[in-house]
Amino acid sequence: MKKYICFLLVLILGFMPVACKKIDKSRDKEVIVLVENNSIPIMDNLNKILDKFKESNSEINLQIITKDNIKDAISNKDLSPDILITTRSSFIEIFKENELQAIDEIIKEEKYNENFYNINTSSGRLKDKYYGIGAFPYTIDFLYNPKALEKLNIKIPENSADMLNLLKTLRDKNIKIPYILPEEVSLELALSSYIANFLLVSSQLKDIYGDSEEDYKKLESMQQMFSIMNSIVSSGQFNLTNFYVGSEHNIEELENEEIPILIGTSFLSKNIKKVNSIKSISNINLTENTMFSPVGLGAMISLYAEGENKDSSRKLLGYLVKEDTYSDLSKEGIIVANKNLDMSLEGVRGAMAKNIVNANENNVFYFYNIPKKYLSSLKEKLKEVMNGKYDGNEWNDIIK
Repeated sequence: MKKYICFLLVLILGFMPVACKKIDKSRDKEVIVLVENNSIPIMDNLNKILDKFKESNSEINLQIITKDNIKDAISNKDLSPDILITTRSSFIEIFKENELQAIDEIIKEEKYNENFYNINTSSGRLKDKYYGIGAFPYTIDFLYNPKALEKLNIKIPENSADMLNLLKTLRDKNIKIPYILPEEVSLELALSSYIANFLLVSSQLKDIYGDSEEDYKKLESMQQMFSIMNSIVSSGQFNLTNFYVGSEHNIEELENEEIPILIGTSFLSKNIKKVNSIKSISNINLTENTMFSPVGLGAMISLYAEGENKDSSRKLLGYLVKEDTYSDLSKEGIIVANKNLDMSLEGVRGAMAKNIVNANENNVFYFYNIPKKYLSSLKEKLKEVMNGKYDGNEWNDIIK
């Protein structure tokens, strides 16, 4: 009996290491991508890229999971992701919890800085290291049809001052302007980003992200933003009654000279067919200083510090920073923020891409660097100002 038990133990112990090895190997080929639900405007683009990765890396089991509150999902240990696809605000929040892995080595090895725009990497640089990449950066654009304006005997804008005058002229003529914006960007935030782009240093907001109310109260330039917005509204240029929510159908109307102008983003580049008939202005300079356009980010992509599958995750992130990965999307007319691929874009598509080329971290939408708990109040106060209600105490009211 004793001999039988000993034999059985030897048999069991002999198989245990093999079994464990098989489980670890299987898990090592699984990559969990955690996506912030309903917050990524370019998820269709990323899904196409991820599908291509699956085709050429069939040995890796790629799982894509969406969560409404990605920070809580991580903090509560609901799952152990490997790669995160989030908004910039969530990216900063997760970084603050020391839950992101630096990717400087990957950036260097893949020569990402050489092939993509400055904003792609600078948007992911925190505390002197790279912790993420900004995918599909975009601008807010005033898209207009010169021939449609000529029919209305309205001067064709040549610069931002002309564009501001055009907005007032259209208001005086009772011609309303449609806008097509990502869900994360309200009209008020979009228009205020032009003011903040020259008034604020974005890094100031980022450096105090999540700090005390007193630190935020010291940012006098935030109240100044509301003051300038009030002046522009009073002049008849930015007023909520000037605009209405549009759709992709308005792009066709713009191309056919049925409407003279719309507010959109460079995400719309693929929807514009008559690329030489439409023009774009993406930067409203409110000072004489030459400024780059305010820029948004389609998503932030980062590595979770406690991800279990380092090798496979590294392979996927390496794929996401290669030029060839974006070639098919570029052929569709999509601005991918790759220096070589965007050069092939024609007409207004190429013009919109050029507005992103020189942008840096300080041109990132200012509201990305404001904690989420303040955002709803910020939008509400901006809306009030754009409706003509201004009391000079907006910023203090927001951070109370």
